[in-house]
Amino acid sequence: MMNIEIVPIFDQSVPHVWDDFVRISAAAMRHVYNYKTSEPERRDAISKLQYNWAHSEYSFAFGATNGKTMVGFIYGDCADDTAVIQGLYVMPRYMSRRVGARLLHSAENAMTFVADTVELVSLANAQGFYEYHGYVPISRGSNHYVKQIDQEIRSTVVPVFRPTSLIMDSCDQIAQMNGQRFDDSDAYDVASAHWPMFVHTDAMSQICGFARSQIKNNSYVEQICIDRRCASDIIRNRLARALGGMQITGR
Repeated sequence: MMNIEIVPIFDQSVPHVWDDFVRISAAAMRHVYNYKTSEPERRDAISKLQYNWAHSEYSFAFGATNGKTMVGFIYGDCADDTAVIQGLYVMPRYMSRRVGARLLHSAENAMTFVADTVELVSLANAQGFYEYHGYVPISRGSNHYVKQIDQEIRSTVVPVFRPTSLIMDSCDQIAQMNGQRFDDSDAYDVASAHWPMFVHTDAMSQICGFARSQIKNNSYVEQICIDRRCASDIIRNRLARALGGMQITGR
């Protein structure tokens, strides 16, 4: 029985992540289009991933894992309130098992705080998949698709790939309730070093707790703070599980 987990990849530069991306996309292209990716194409693909990672203002990625093995992924970037999905691939054995749908849903949720629109360019065989999940072509016959993001993400844990001012302000208020700090320098450290960070939303889609981990003074530090007006034990446990579930980020 397969137990597929969807895990945010905060730091794509850790060993093997891009190798896994290329391995999975090559297998999917071979299965669907009978296209064999050459070794130069593999190297070029990894170079492109490295370049996009280094030059993107806000990158996001999720991996689908079966144990310690990545079997699917989605990645992209965000700018000017628009998230762009650059790739979504699943290993042939795991196709038609909702892995792609779960990856797509996770990416959309994560973009809630930074974008109101998601865009992508679809391969021919995937257009029905994206249309089923609410994407529409920008014009008749186009393979360029767009979708408006639902801004109401309620009572759930959301990964934060780069803290925005809204997130920092909310987390700072929650930290102060707990006699702790969440200042701009701390947030910058989390963003630049790509350490794991999650927020929890309440029934009104407002941030009611956060969790993050990083290295400070050569020591691993974990911080979990909850708005005391919420059901703190439930939320704290969810955030702790999210931090504890990091498998492929190298953190």
